[in-house]
Amino acid sequence: MIKLYKYTFSTLLFVLFQVLHVSAQVTNINATINILGGGTVMVCNSFFDNQAAGTVSLTGTLDVNTTLTNNGLFTGNAGSLLLMSGTAEQLIDGASVVNTYDFQVNNAGFGVTNNNTGHIRVANSLLLTNGRLFTSNTRQIRFTPTALNPAESNANHIVGTAYMESRAIGVAAFGPFLNLSFAAGGNITSMDLFRRTGNGAGNTLAPAPTSGIVNVGGNTSIAAYWSIQSADSLLFPNRDMTISWLSAWDNGKNLLQMQRWRSRQYGAVTAPWREMNPLIDMSARTFTQNSGIVLVRDWTYSDIVNPLPVDILSFNVQQKNNDALITWATANEKNLAHYEILRSTDGENFVSIGRVKAQSKSGTSIYNFTDPNFVALPVQTVYYQLKQVEQDGKSALSATKSLNIAHTASFAVAAYPNPFFESLSINIQNLNEETCTISLTDNLGREVYRGQTSDKFAQIVLSTEIQSLAAGSYILTVRSSTESKFVKLIKR
Repeated sequence: MIKLYKYTFSTLLFVLFQVLHVSAQVTNINATINILGGGTVMVCNSFFDNQAAGTVSLTGTLDVNTTLTNNGLFTGNAGSLLLMSGTAEQLIDGASVVNTYDFQVNNAGFGVTNNNTGHIRVANSLLLTNGRLFTSNTRQIRFTPTALNPAESNANHIVGTAYMESRAIGVAAFGPFLNLSFAAGGNITSMDLFRRTGNGAGNTLAPAPTSGIVNVGGNTSIAAYWSIQSADSLLFPNRDMTISWLSAWDNGKNLLQMQRWRSRQYGAVTAPWREMNPLIDMSARTFTQNSGIVLVRDWTYSDIVNPLPVDILSFNVQQKNNDALITWATANEKNLAHYEILRSTDGENFVSIGRVKAQSKSGTSIYNFTDPNFVALPVQTVYYQLKQVEQDGKSALSATKSLNIAHTASFAVAAYPNPFFESLSINIQNLNEETCTISLTDNLGREVYRGQTSDKFAQIVLSTEIQSLAAGSYILTVRSSTESKFVKLIKR
């Protein structure tokens, strides 16, 4: 074993010899090892261990044939190469970041596992010459803002978590990087990108890599998903986004009937996902979204059965007088109990406003639901979703539909949910800002709540006021000086 103490002879050796083969283990306790440029190569046929007080500075090439452990300072300068070229599965271990310029995996049939909790950082190129690189959420391969997109193939690719550190994009086209690209468009001042691939199997020397498969209600995606993050905002305007994937990540999906999905919240990959396009042929394993707006979310693809339990043939919303008319048609409903109609005033936070029993039949089923006096909501745009609930309680969400309010009346009232139980929201459109009285009475005419407002758009939420009410029917009455509105409600 070679133990290098402070001021090591290695600096002098690498000036004299362009290639140094070391058969014994290299343990750097508290020295500085400089591997110089100009064709200098250090080949370590055994373990290379850079301990906490050690420093390794590469300008040339370090070729490791077994395990590289770094707990000290490890720096790859411009033009340098860290090469892993063993004949058995190799490990990068330790707890301190391994900073590389070029990093090469050349280990046919075995690959390299990153078990370094400080991560591996690549400033220029990841070269997957032969073999796969296994990573995880806590042991990532990271690409600095100057790094190039790694060239991957079915035989040689990253399995686990790859992270493109925050970089400025501007208005120019971006990518492809980690199989994602943007056309030129609105300004993106900064963006982070995670890509997770694989199914958690394949390496033996370290914990299995983070799965790239999204599992929602027992249904699964392809073995890859992408997480877009930005410090700027929740969306990038005027951008076409393209995502592609390798056949190694198909996960047995039917590529002729695929859909693209995004998570409701960033990082919430087990939460309900939203379907973003109708069924299409993705046998080319690539798709471009032309919506012009890219949300900061997680994105993936699934086939016809994932993750929704039935096929939604159509889903539409339209204004009819002061109401919103919601219609949808489905095919091949199996074990479906009911639909919940969800509404949102911001596109993110949805509440249930009603329920429709499923017909649960083969063939086509047609439904409709009226959201009465939705014009009373204090927003310009209202969003709707369908929540499909199966007999066993599993549920999934449809795509989101938006409807702009055209105000046809100066006075309107809406109340939801109906039936209500724990809370009741009352929305009043009062464009003339008259003083309005609000009264809730039971079926015997007894008043159980009374309130007042003169706001142009008012929202009154009753909670403790209705907790003790008996189940049954109630009448909500809202009166201005010129008009009265009545809404029949049911308490469950």
